Amino acid sequence: MAQATLNGQLVYDGGESCTVWFEWGASTRYGHETPPQAGLTSGMTFSATVYDLSEGVLYHFRAVAKNSTAISYGNDMTFTIPVGSTIPVMLDDAGLYQLLEVT
Repeated sequence: MAQATLNGQLVYDGGESCTVWFEWGASTRYGHETPPQAGLTSGMTFSATVYDLSEGVLYHFRAVAKNSTAISYGNDMTFTIPVGSTIPVMLDDAGLYQLLEVT
């Protein structure tokens, strides 16, 4: 089974620190969440690695940020683990990168 590292950046925190995580799965229903990371503020980046991914499957993911006043969802993005891949996939600013704004 393969793994991928998802990366995001909290663009605007709405005036207070946020808790962030990723939702991911084989459809836009996601079905999985990475562990939450607390205390992020505007401009900070975050990442999480997801495991047990199957080769050739199209996966969806989005970042989520929440504070006491709002919750924000990043755009749905997709990736596929190439068949025969032995290198972990890293989704970053050169490819798939989530930018969040909590207002």
